[in-house]
Amino acid sequence: MKGFLDSTLKNKYMDLILLCMVTMAFLMLIIVSATSV
Repeated sequence: MKGFLDSTLKNKYMDLILLCMVTMAFLMLIIVSATSV
């Protein structure tokens, strides 16, 4: 049971990291497009 809990926690953590990376990339894209105009 503990291993199952650890794996789900790790999956949630990975999803959070992925979400942060996507958000950062999106913000950078906005900044670049704003400065290039």
